Formats: sequence, structure tokens, C-alpha cells
Amino acid sequence: MKKKILVLLCVLLAAAFCFAACTPTTEAPSGDAAAAESSGSNAAATDESSGETSSSGGQTVLTFQSWTPTEADMENMIARFNETYPDIKVEVKMVPFADHYTLMKSDIAAGEAADIVGLQPGASINQYTQFFTPVAPFAEEEYGEGWKEMFTPRAIELATNMDGDVMGMPMQYSLGGTVWYNKDMFEEMGIEVPTTYDELKAACDTIRANGKMPMMQGARDAWTNIDFYHTIVNDLAPGKMMAVSKGEGKWTDPEMVEAFEWWKKYFDDGIFQDGALGMPAYNDAYTLFLDQEGAMIPFGSWQYNIWNIAKDQAEAGNWGVMRMPDMNGDGQPAALWDTVGQVLCISKDCENKEAAWKFIKFFADDYAQEYLDTTLMDLPVKQGVTALGGDWPENCQEIIGQYLGWANEAVDEREMAYPELTEGLGNVLAAIAEGTMTPEEAAQEMQEISDSISR
Repeated sequence: MKKKILVLLCVLLAAAFCFAACTPTTEAPSGDAAAAESSGSNAAATDESSGETSSSGGQTVLTFQSWTPTEADMENMIARFNETYPDIKVEVKMVPFADHYTLMKSDIAAGEAADIVGLQPGASINQYTQFFTPVAPFAEEEYGEGWKEMFTPRAIELATNMDGDVMGMPMQYSLGGTVWYNKDMFEEMGIEVPTTYDELKAACDTIRANGKMPMMQGARDAWTNIDFYHTIVNDLAPGKMMAVSKGEGKWTDPEMVEAFEWWKKYFDDGIFQDGALGMPAYNDAYTLFLDQEGAMIPFGSWQYNIWNIAKDQAEAGNWGVMRMPDMNGDGQPAALWDTVGQVLCISKDCENKEAAWKFIKFFADDYAQEYLDTTLMDLPVKQGVTALGGDWPENCQEIIGQYLGWANEAVDEREMAYPELTEGLGNVLAAIAEGTMTPEEAAQEMQEISDSISR
């Protein structure tokens, strides 16, 4: 029973882009983003009646709504915030990811929007821009003209809408396009870390011959399929998927069609486990990986939060991280993509935007080092934060060091700017895998969707 509880806790925190594609208007949560997805209750200090800023006992009162992190982590973070800002009380409403945007839109329509709201980068930032306040003026006043240089450049880009306005401050930074693997399993089976597709195919054949599952793909979920396709494109033509999504190229271009062909090949060649199409990433595929029944899983940097929420289970395995092996024969692994866990945005209706600014900049700046050290949720957005405090195991330190070393290598962002493309891509990838659509038909379908978008 203890083991099952630990697995469940780990899954709740880890589930993340859900590129969960819960609705066509949002993309998948990253890293810990689905941590609160199954947690519909509110944190201790919660006021569901109003999103208005008020004052209580000489304190400025702000309301905050998001799906992430966990309620326990959020309470700890608020307590730390209040050590620095005792005059600001933050009332927190944590909701499941699947309900977050629905509740947010309802509150906005009723004039009861929370003062601070967590948004995903990409489509959500652009879709809801009109309801939030650009934060660059606050940041420039706080730090000066060169303020962006203090932060990971791509993290700030991910918080920026298509008009060039920085709409919030990013929290944890994530890298994707990587594969986690079981080091002990590889060693016992005599498998070297594959660097080419042929080596990956041979490794999966060996794993199957030893009664284990190869690469665990939760192909019932659109988000993880989109992630994987993105990584394929980033091997064939780094950065092209995001360029095409912006209209700077076509889905029918040869590289995009070839990427669809590769996607089908992973199923046909048995790289993915049997029954992948019926298996969700969280918690089925992931649990099998943690239980050491599956040898690999294509997740990103958010995955190392297992050492925070399920330390015993994390230490039961000997985990490694590798880049996606080369597919096009150029000798280079697939390029990385990136995202941020959420962007903290200030509502236009917030009555005390200065106080709200203090809150959102605290978690991107002041708390950056401590945030990484104590919660181990993902990479920091503040430049120069590389040290790890705490008593983290050697295996954990090693993996985080790998990701920190790759932090400047991402070529594009995880989330497409248009929800229509996200929904469409999830659908055609499922159809290709099922054999009901050819790669060429999928590319044409995507191009028709792209042509229908007003950019």
C-alpha cells in the first residue's frame, strides 16, 4: 500500500504539456503542471467568493488561481513570500488543470477574476492577453532597461505574446526532447546508450527479449504524442515545427511529412510498448516505468521532481537521461525544445498591481535559488542559478547537471501559438498511429487547418 501511495503522489506531481490538450484552447501542463489536476480542494487560505483585491488588518489581500504546484508546496511558498512581504496576504485557489481555464473565463465574465492567474505559455498567453496587464513596465522600473538579461532568455520569450508584450513572469523552466532510461536495466541487458535509431531499435528488441517493455509512450494522450513528433521534427529540421506553426513554412513540406512517417515507424518497429495507443502517460505508462517494467520514457526535465515527492521510489531505481537518438544520419541527436511550468500574470482588474508585481517577481527572482534547492520542481528561470542545496542523491545531482548543461541548447518552444493546430496535430497523430490516415493525408489536413487561421 505504501508503494502505491508513493506512486500516486509522484504521478500527481509529475504529470505535465498534459500538452494534456484537455481542451482545444489550452496546451499541456508541463512538469508539475498536472500535480493539482486531481486535487480540486483549495489551499488553507482560500476565498472563493471574490477575485477583488481588498485589505485585511492592514494587509493588502490578493487572490491567486492556478493548477500548479501542489497545495502543500504553494502553502510553503506563500509562507516564504510572507517572510519578505508580511503586509501582503495571498488567498490561494488551486483547481484541477482540466477546470482551470473554464473557471478563469467564468470569473472574468462575472468580474471576479483572481488578481494573479497562472497561464501556460503559447496559445493561452495569446488567447487571454486582453484580460491581463503587460509586466515589462514593472520589471523595467524594478531592474532597469536591461532587466531581461537577468533571466533565461527563452523563459522570457515564452511569457511574451505575439505582439511582443511580456505578459507575466515565468516560473520553473523545462527542457524536453529527452528520454529517461533505467541504467540498471541497460547494464544488466548489455545495452549501451543508443545514439542512432538503429541502435535504439536493437536496444528495444533486446529489452523485449528480456521480458520488459521498451519505450513507454502514453499515446492515448495528445500532449505526449505532440511532444514526441516535435522531437522528431527537431532532428530532421531543428526549429521547423514552430516556424511552420507560425505560417513560416508548410505542413506539407518534405521534412514535416517525413516526421509523420517516422512517427508511424516507432509503432511499426516496436520501439513503443504494445498497447501504447490505449495507455495514458499519467499514470499508466509512467507508473510502469517507475516500477521498472519499462526501460525508457520520453519525458523532459520536469521528471526529476520524483526526488521531491516520491524520494523512496526515485531512489529505488538508477535513472539516466539521454538525448533522442539521431534519425536523419547527420550524427547529431534531436534538438531540444523548452517551456515554462506557468506564467504568472496580473489581471487587468487587479486593484493593487504593485503588490501583485511583488508576488510574481518573487517567484521568478528572489526565490529562484531557494525554489530550486528546496522543492526540486524544475530548472530556474533566473540566470546563474546552478548550485543545488539540500541532500539530493548523486543520481539526482547528475541528471540535473545534464539538464543545466543543455539549458542553452533549445531551439524552439514547446507550445504552438494556435489551439487549432494543437488540437489538429493531436488528432492526426492518433490517426496515423491507428493506420487510418497516411502521413501525406495528415500533412494536408494540418495545412488546411493552418490556412484557416488568421495570423
